[in-house]
Amino acid sequence: SVSVSASEEEGAPGYLVNFTTEEGVENWEALAKESDGPVHGMANKVKWEFYSEEGYTSFMPRNPVAETAESGDTRMTAEMDFSRKEYRFLAICYRINGRLSTNHIYLKDDTGNTEYSSKEHTWMYPSFEEDGQWHVMVLDIRTSFNGTTGRIKGVRIPVTDTEDSSFDIKYIGAFKTAKDAENFDIEEYLEYLKVYT
Repeated sequence: SVSVSASEEEGAPGYLVNFTTEEGVENWEALAKESDGPVHGMANKVKWEFYSEEGYTSFMPRNPVAETAESGDTRMTAEMDFSRKEYRFLAICYRINGRLSTNHIYLKDDTGNTEYSSKEHTWMYPSFEEDGQWHVMVLDIRTSFNGTTGRIKGVRIPVTDTEDSSFDIKYIGAFKTAKDAENFDIEEYLEYLKVYT
C-alpha cells in the first residue's frame, strides 16, 4: 500500500509513499484526492504514468514549455502522516530526465502550517541531480524544515516542465536516522512485509 506504518524491522520507515507498485500508486491517488489532488491543483499541467516492469512512476508536463521559457512551475504532492520528532529524515528516491520546473520542496503539518505555504522554514531549495540517474535525497526535517511542528502531513515536490522530460519516483519515506534513509531498499522491505505482516 502507499502508507506503511512503522514496523518492528530495524531501519523501517515510519511512513512510506510507494510508487513502485500499482497498489501503491492507487493508494497515493486515493489519499491525494481526499486533500487537494495528486498534483496540488496542477491536473491541467501534470500527468503521471506507472511503469510496472521497472517499478516506478513518472511525472511529466501536459503542456511542455521550451527549454528557454520561464518555468512552468509544475509539481506533485504526497499525503503523509508521521511524527517529525520521531522520524526526522525524509528520503526521496528519484530520477530526473530534463529540467525541473522549480526546485522548492514544501512540507505541511497538522498545526501551524496546514497548507503548502511560503511560511518561513517550511520549504527549502534542495540540490536535485538532473542527470538521468537514480538518486536518494535525504533531508533532515529538523534543520531543513524547522518551521514545521507536530506531525508532517504532506510533501510537495517539483517535477519537470519541458518536452520529453520526466520526474521519476520510486518512493518517499520518513526515517528515524539518516543511515536508515540512505540504506533503505524498497524491494527488500516490500518482501519483508509480505512475509511478516
